[in-house]
This record gives sequence, structure tokens and C-alpha cells, in this order.
Amino acid sequence: MRLFAFALALLTALSLTLIGSRFFPENAAAVSVPEPADAGVQIGQESDESHDVAVNYVSIYGPGAVNLSDTKGRYMWVVTEVQNHSDHPEAVALSINIDEPVPLGCERQIDLIMPGRPSLHLDAGQTFPVMWRVSYVCHSPAMPSVIGQTVTVGVTHTAGPEANLANNSGTASKAIIIR
Repeated sequence: MRLFAFALALLTALSLTLIGSRFFPENAAAVSVPEPADAGVQIGQESDESHDVAVNYVSIYGPGAVNLSDTKGRYMWVVTEVQNHSDHPEAVALSINIDEPVPLGCERQIDLIMPGRPSLHLDAGQTFPVMWRVSYVCHSPAMPSVIGQTVTVGVTHTAGPEANLANNSGTASKAIIIR
């Protein structure tokens, strides 16, 4: 598990290094980012153009079995990719929802790891990886069990109507063992 966490942290650091200048201006000298082709249209600005952003996939990794009274808990990683299918820049908002509640005595906390904030800018045709960490901690009166967790990830165009709402979300399910 430690090796997986290390590999995931390394992958995240490399991704942030490669795309960091887009979201962290102090790194702008390291990577140049081209300006959008249509400088006349501002990000998210209303126009005659159609808007289409999408969730390409949703994958769930982990968690290992959640041990009762383990103070550190276990992590489930939700990894997805969002894409701008439009031929112009888009401002989007990210969301995540887990349908089922956790059992009495358990806590679940959801943290957005990458990109670090729930809204971002996507250039024309750009895809962007997104990662959430979901932690599970269980104590008494929780009992050993297996719970299902259905995760739905969404992306929403934040300025104006969108052409295709059918591709704005993705869902994946995972069984979690509490022992």
C-alpha cells in the first residue's frame, strides 16, 4: 500500500510539474502555455458557439479493508478525466457525489487532490486528469460488513447552456470491507 501511495504521489508531482504553469503563475517560466486561438472570446463568455464538456471515465482504486478503531483509516482514490469538446476555451466546475451513507460509527471525508480546486479552465480540446481522495475511518458501534459505494463525478460548463448534457457525468461502484 505504501508503494502505491508513493507512486501516486510521484505521478501527481510530475503532473503538477508539467501543467503547473497553467494553474500556478509562479511556475510560468518553466512551461509556456499558448494563448487560445480565438482571442476575441473570453473564457466562459456567451457566444453563438456550442459548449460541450465531458467526463471521459471514472476509475476507483482502493481502499484496503477498513479496520475498526484504526485512527488513520483507509483511502479510496477516485480518478477521472474531463475534456473540453468545444473549439474554444471553457470554464468548468467539478463535482463528486457518493450515494450511499457510511454505517453508524464510520466517517467518510472527500478531498479534491488534483487540480486542487473545484473550478478550472480548459482550452479547446484539452483533457485534464482529476483525482479525489476519499478517507474512511470506523470505530464502535460500527460492525464488520461490506458496504457498496456508488461514486458519481460531474463536470459542468459554468457560463451558458451546454450542447450535450449526457456526457457530463460518470459513475463507478466499489465494495468496501469493514473488519
